[in-house]
Amino acid sequence: MKLRIAVLTLIALTVLSSTAMAAGFVRLGTVNSWENILSSARGRALGNSHLATLQSPTAVLDNPALILDRNGAHFAYDRSNYVSDINLENYGVGIRFGNLSVIAGTRTLKVVDEIRTAYNPEGTGTLLEISDRVLVLGASYDLGPLIFKSPRFAWTVGLGHRHTKGTTNEVSYGQGDLDAGTTFRWRSPMERGLFEVSAAASGTNLLGNSFEVDERETELSQRTAFGLGLKYGFPLGRFTQDGLTFAATATSVRPRNNPYRTTALNLGLECVVYQLIALRLGYDEGAFNGTTGHGIGLVLDEHLPGPAVVRVDFSWINPDASLDLLFGDSPQEAWSVNAAWEF
Repeated sequence: MKLRIAVLTLIALTVLSSTAMAAGFVRLGTVNSWENILSSARGRALGNSHLATLQSPTAVLDNPALILDRNGAHFAYDRSNYVSDINLENYGVGIRFGNLSVIAGTRTLKVVDEIRTAYNPEGTGTLLEISDRVLVLGASYDLGPLIFKSPRFAWTVGLGHRHTKGTTNEVSYGQGDLDAGTTFRWRSPMERGLFEVSAAASGTNLLGNSFEVDERETELSQRTAFGLGLKYGFPLGRFTQDGLTFAATATSVRPRNNPYRTTALNLGLECVVYQLIALRLGYDEGAFNGTTGHGIGLVLDEHLPGPAVVRVDFSWINPDASLDLLFGDSPQEAWSVNAAWEF
């Protein structure tokens, strides 16, 4: 109950601020700040520190220059009850052919519930209705083979068109903007092992577009992010280079037009055993004063016959102890399914 109260209050303050704007109280600074709180289950487990090691087509919502790791068609679905029984969902589809990748991803939030507060736990009588969607259509190109003449290097640059559309208590809004990003990866396979370094940078809603509601201006949420990833592999069983891998990830996220959020540093660790079982741990400094994430994944890249690839991830997070009064001490879960068909 405490979690549900806090969640509805948070969403009301974040999204329904457009109602206050329309009534003439304030100029709304940003809209859809919620859109960054759900990545994939793998991302949640790594504390959203995985910008430089994005794998799923839904990650185009975070960086249009992600590296799809094989030619073929890619599909993904992410679901989270990050905010109690209010669900957030991602859908993604992409295709890579040679050095070119084209990807589409969408993130949705739907809420129909009565607003509750600490003083009115049974309800205030005001109905909260939210229907929000963020859609990103992106394209990226890998310049690494052209510039470095070596398969060890990958350097993708990408652009995306981001469209935000929603309705909050009959107040509708919608606007398009531009995303951009780049990802660099250097992989050094050894006779008995593997070493990899990756880095990425991305920006959302770069044009700073805004729209009007009742002659009042509001802006889309802008942010820039910089990520770094390091991975080392050891031989195990039939895998001579990466039967056992350890990876460390870090991402700095800087909101550009949200006075209520500051730059956050997110950190993560990942261990993959026999290219099958992945164990993850992360810390997201920017989510609810800090959250710790944990996760496990099933990686079926090398264990299925034929061209099919399947990855299933599960994660859970605990809010910082200082917020136990509002959010309770029960973990919040997320799960993801990623699939690819090579050609």
